[in-house]
Amino acid sequence: MARALSQIVTVIRGSVGGITFTANQWHQILLRAKTAPVQPQTSRQNNIKNGFNMSSEDWKVMSPADRALWKEYGGTVTYTGPLGDYTLPGRQIFMAGQSLVNYINQAELDIIPPNLSPPEIPGRATFALITTGPLATPGTGFCVSISNDTAEDLEALIEISPAFNQTRNRYKGPFSSATAVAVEIPTASFLVTDFTGLVADLAYFVRVRGVVINAPARLTKITILRAVATETGI
Repeated sequence: MARALSQIVTVIRGSVGGITFTANQWHQILLRAKTAPVQPQTSRQNNIKNGFNMSSEDWKVMSPADRALWKEYGGTVTYTGPLGDYTLPGRQIFMAGQSLVNYINQAELDIIPPNLSPPEIPGRATFALITTGPLATPGTGFCVSISNDTAEDLEALIEISPAFNQTRNRYKGPFSSATAVAVEIPTASFLVTDFTGLVADLAYFVRVRGVVINAPARLTKITILRAVATETGI
């Protein structure tokens, strides 16, 4: 299904028949042939699928009262798209957060106890600050510093892109699952994660997504930052 804002059509997204409508930095409306999803059957993809399936089963066994509360929570999380602001159903909100928790567990990046309870706090979870900078110890790469000034413990999934020439300023993916790390950032604290063994003077992009742990799995927004690998001497 395609959606449009019109005088006659200025913005359109989605698919009609074999045509997908999208946009890029040069055109508001771009048409291309609809393509089937790639199924490489990698370990990462299998972990994502398993995490999603587990979340679906969790939703099925949830009480009707908790499902209703997740639906109410969904109405407090606003997303912004090319066609304006929108919200998602409670089931999708629940599965997004719980799937991330399940993926981190499935990929053995960390161990997060499941919590299927509906949130009592409205809206997204938030990190106070995410920055990149040079390494504090010898090596070639950069560090990612994440601060949490909320009253909730957060888990951050961090991934980096392939290397690019420094003329590259934007990147949306894909990100390398081989670089993925998951780190716990307790309430009122910050954590620094180093990425080393990179190529000096090349640009990398860092994707960070967080989820509340030890409480209902509320997500943060996705943050993508640019960093340049530098060599830090002894």
